[in-house]
Parts: sequence; structure tokens; C-alpha cells
Amino acid sequence: MAVTDDLKQVADSVCQAVDDALTNNDFTGLGNTVNGLVKGATDAVKHFTAPAGAKSRPEQPQRERLPQEEHPERYFARAESEQGPKIAAVVGGAMAVVFGTLTVIFALLSFIMHGFGAPLVVLMGLMTTLGIAMGLFGHRAARKRERFKSYRNLILPRLYADVDELSEKSGRTEKEVVSDLKGYMRSGMIRQGHFDEKETCFIASDDLYRQYQETASRAKEQKRQQEEQAKRENTFTPEVREILTKGNEYIAAIRKANDEIEDQEISDKLDKMEQIVGKIFEAVRQKPELAGKLNMFMTYYLPTTTKLMDAYVEMDRQPVQGENIMKAKREISNSLSTINDAFEKLLDSFFREQAMDVSSDINVMKMMMKQEGLTEDDLTAMRRRQDAQMYGSAQAAAAQSAAQTQSAVQTQSGTQMQQQMK
Repeated sequence: MAVTDDLKQVADSVCQAVDDALTNNDFTGLGNTVNGLVKGATDAVKHFTAPAGAKSRPEQPQRERLPQEEHPERYFARAESEQGPKIAAVVGGAMAVVFGTLTVIFALLSFIMHGFGAPLVVLMGLMTTLGIAMGLFGHRAARKRERFKSYRNLILPRLYADVDELSEKSGRTEKEVVSDLKGYMRSGMIRQGHFDEKETCFIASDDLYRQYQETASRAKEQKRQQEEQAKRENTFTPEVREILTKGNEYIAAIRKANDEIEDQEISDKLDKMEQIVGKIFEAVRQKPELAGKLNMFMTYYLPTTTKLMDAYVEMDRQPVQGENIMKAKREISNSLSTINDAFEKLLDSFFREQAMDVSSDINVMKMMMKQEGLTEDDLTAMRRRQDAQMYGSAQAAAAQSAAQTQSAVQTQSGTQMQQQMK
């Protein structure tokens, strides 16, 4: 029998019970009769909606496998079935219809009979309200579980998802998605949920969220350094700013050529070149006065190096590598080593004056300490050396005397042994 037929039968039975109560003027058993009929309808609905052979315990969802072999229940509660809330919604709707109808009937009877059966009107009204509340609760709970299952399936493969992506695939607004996920986090259905600062991305793993925080922290620090660098460079002269701008372009050109060249030896040389050139321009940022030493470096060395790299890349693209191409590539490879050595010497020259200044500071500090009596004077040092020499001479003489004595004893012992043998 269909659910609608069951509900119709219940409604007819309730009406018959009401008619009997009115005819006999006995309302004492009416409440028990109505409750029994409604309970019977509820059981019928449960029997109809439950699958054949289903147990009373909720069916366990099939476990999904993550790439890291981690159990999904570490991040999400198990997706529960929507059957229970749907049953509650159906039963609540049926109660609302049945008792709503009875409320109207009893209200009309009470009006006709001048207040007769007013308590039944109140009782039916309460039952109607209960049915409406049950229906709404069941409907919302079913929708909540459906959305949770949808979010869970979208987030699980990667353990993170953009809010706009979840919004597009779930049909909810971004604010509703954020509200839904926060609700699941509060209820424990999502066990490791986190949002980014702007609530545009959801992360379902504590470990992944820590990695995100570390990356975001490094990005903030890098941005802060770039801003400070930009402020500092604004104080540079136009000539220095132009040199730094071209320097960035040359570094990008070296990196691009390196990406296109497959030969490991050439790639290593270009890696070294990129590091050296980067350090040269970083030194200029720290000391803009060094820019005056980069005239030949900027007007000849770097442009020529770029031409050599472009020529190598072009020849390396040729499908047929003839003798001339191979020879030219070898010459360029050898020249890159020479160029790196020259660039290293240029970088080292930046610190020559600094090394001289450090040496000068050390000598001045030694002289001042000597004047203040904080170090031994030359006479004391000379005496210490003489004492050391005398001590060494005494040790050498004692060692020589001991050796002579031991030799004499050995000679005498040998003579005595010879005499005894005779």
C-alpha cells in the first residue's frame, strides 16, 4: 500500500473516532485512539521507506582511500544517511495535515456548539504545531546531511578547496558555504577545519594548515623586504636605478637560457653565473657608490654574455648537430668558465676596500691597546723569547749528557763481558 493511502486511511479513522465521540458524548478515549492511529501511520511510513533487509543500525558508508593512505574519518565524521530526517519530515508533514484538519473541524464544532470541545481544539492545535516542527526539522536535517556529504566529497581528494569552487558546485552562496562549514566544525562533523585569513580557502588538515601558515609568513616577510627595498631604491639616483633594472633583466635572461639548455655542464655554469651576477647587483643595492665600477660590466660584458647564451640556445635547437655547431658550442662552454672567473674577481674587488679598512682598524686598535698597557711591550716580548730559547738549550744539553752517560755505561758493560768470556 502506498504511503498516501495509509495517510488517507488514518485521516478517515480519525474522523470516524471523532464522530463516535460526538454521538456518544464521550471524549475520554479520543486522545488515545488518535495517538494510536498516528503511531500506526508512522510505523507504516518507516516500513515503506526502509530498504528491504535493512537493519536498525545506520548503514556504514564505504570508506574512501586518500593518496597518503590516511583514513577520511581523521578529517571528517562519517557521512550519515538522510533517511532518518526524511522520515521525520514525512511524518511531521502527515501530522500537520491530519491534526490541522482536526483542529479546523473541532474549531467549527466548538463555534457551533458554543465552546463545546474547546480542549480538543487546543490539543489538536498543539499536535499540528508539533507536526510542523517535526517536518521542518527533518527537512533541514536532511538538507544539512546532503550538503555535508557534498562538501566532504569535494574537499577530501586534496584536503582543501576554494570557497568559490564549493559555492559553484553546491549551488550555495559563498557566505552560505562559509556558514555551513563553520557549523560543521562546531558540531565536530569537520574535525580539522581551517579558513585562510580572508575566508576564501578552506583547509581540512592541521598539517596542511601549518604549511600554509609558514608559506604565508614567508610571503609576508618577502613582501616586507621588497617594500623596504623599493623605499631604499627610491633614494637612489636615476643612474643607479637604471643599472638595477637592467641587472634584473640580465638575471632573468640567464635563468631563461638555463631553462632551455639541457646540457648539465652548461646548466651548472649558468647557475653559478646567475648567483654571481645577483650578488654583484645586491652589493650595489647595499652600496650605491659601487655602481660607478660597473661601466664595462653593463655596457660590454653582460650584453656579450647574453649574445653567447642566445647563440648556444639557437644552435642547441638545431635537429642536426654538425661539426661546426659542436665546435661553437664547446667554445661557448669554455668561455662561460672564463666569464664566471672574471665576474667573481669583479665581485671580490667590491670588498677589497672593506678588507683594507678592517685591517687598518685592527692595527689601530692594537696600537691603542699597547699605549694603554693592555698588551706586553716589545722588551717583555723579547725577554720571553730569550727565556724560551734558554730553556730549550738547557733541555737539549741535558738530553745530550744523558745520552753520553748511557753510551759510556753500555761500553763498560761490553768490556766486562768480553773479559769474563776469556
